[in-house]
Amino acid sequence: MSRFFFTTLSLLLLCVAMDSLGQPGAANQRGEVESLYQRGFEAFRAGRSFEALELLGAVAAQNPAFRDVQMLLGQSCLVSGRMLPAKKHFEAALQQNPQNGHAAFLLGFALLQSARYFEADQALAKAQSMAQGNPHPQIYRGLALLRLGKPSEARLQIAAALKRVPDDPIAQSAMAELDLADGRFAQAESGIRAVLLANPANLESQILLGRILLDSGKAAESVPVFQSAIEGQPPRSDLLYLLGQSLLRSGQVEEGREVMSRFKALKALEGEIRVLEVAVSTDASDAEARLELAQRMVEGGLATQAMLHIVTLEKQLPKDSRVRQLRARLEAQRSAGS
Repeated sequence: MSRFFFTTLSLLLLCVAMDSLGQPGAANQRGEVESLYQRGFEAFRAGRSFEALELLGAVAAQNPAFRDVQMLLGQSCLVSGRMLPAKKHFEAALQQNPQNGHAAFLLGFALLQSARYFEADQALAKAQSMAQGNPHPQIYRGLALLRLGKPSEARLQIAAALKRVPDDPIAQSAMAELDLADGRFAQAESGIRAVLLANPANLESQILLGRILLDSGKAAESVPVFQSAIEGQPPRSDLLYLLGQSLLRSGQVEEGREVMSRFKALKALEGEIRVLEVAVSTDASDAEARLELAQRMVEGGLATQAMLHIVTLEKQLPKDSRVRQLRARLEAQRSAGS
């Protein structure tokens, strides 16, 4: 499953963060930790996820229970595509406050993005019962049920949410996703085009339109949709696969084979990254595993995630020339792309 409606969700994350500042549990503390927290929050609000993770991580290292730092760290991880660390931060937030409906929802979302659909369904059902005024746990639970092969149950959840918030683009897009899965191509295309009419820049809605066109036999029309989606984005194997398939099915065989070759290489690299992420998550002191992970991320064009590990490596291996060389390589890569 791709990063479903992630652009829209990032706006929701900001709303959660803004709301969190006014919660009763926010202590009026001062000093270094308070300063780091405020700077980290401002970085998160401005969309500087790397800076936010570094600052808020320093807060959590000194006081893991400070204000809602676990929530902000989890949200920063989500925005930068780091689902495993995000899950851990939301679990920590729920340990601090088991009634935190936002944490329950975002934990379920992180699990959904990690293709852990059974766990996502459970977490989102809990979030749904805790935050009954928020339709999004119900919408994403419907998507989890769809991935679990329960389309009838999924439609009940998504239709109920859409009835509550008929103009919500996430609910509309989820229904289009469900219509695509059920082979209702005309309804799916009409629904997602309505979403794009209101927000043409929504990346995941563009991708969903491309998938609908591809599956409904309009492969040639889907090619420019996927090409546009890929431009300016970090490398994603799911987009390369979709573009490769659209090229092949529209008769552009040579171009399609070249893209599919790139897809296979990136897919293998992503698999290596997942294995190394688990190793680093299991043992944060394993500097060699972290170094290899950072190297693979640089290879895959995952600049923000790679830099987070490089910063940690500079503390773990301060005199290691490999770390300095990797930072230089990443900075050169960034300069070339700017």
